[in-house]
Amino acid sequence: MSTDPTARSGSFAGLGPVIEALVYLQATYPHLPAPYIPIDSTGATLGINAPGPAAFEEWRVALQIPAHLIELYGHGDRAWLAADTTVRGVHVHLSGHGVLLTGVQPHPESPAFPGTTEAVEPAGGAR
Repeated sequence: MSTDPTARSGSFAGLGPVIEALVYLQATYPHLPAPYIPIDSTGATLGINAPGPAAFEEWRVALQIPAHLIELYGHGDRAWLAADTTVRGVHVHLSGHGVLLTGVQPHPESPAFPGTTEAVEPAGGAR
């Protein structure tokens, strides 16, 4: 067994890469809306939970996540957007809750967000 504290799974020292990625994001994008930041205790994933669809879009654009990688999830009357990327070698899971569901959901030819021409595909391609 290694005596290197950063090699231990689940240790605070093992969160170093995630914390570094978070510091990088804060320094690079201080103007973006403040998200809720869950961190996987294994240090494998940094979550960015944007406060709503508009904030999600701001983060998505800043992180250069292509619109076609957005997934739309729903459960009951709740829906959220999600997309994944990598920042400084760390997996980042971006999500934005508060998506209002209606009887008619976005179609590929419909704008997903005001001011854009890119549509959101629901997860699994279902409508």
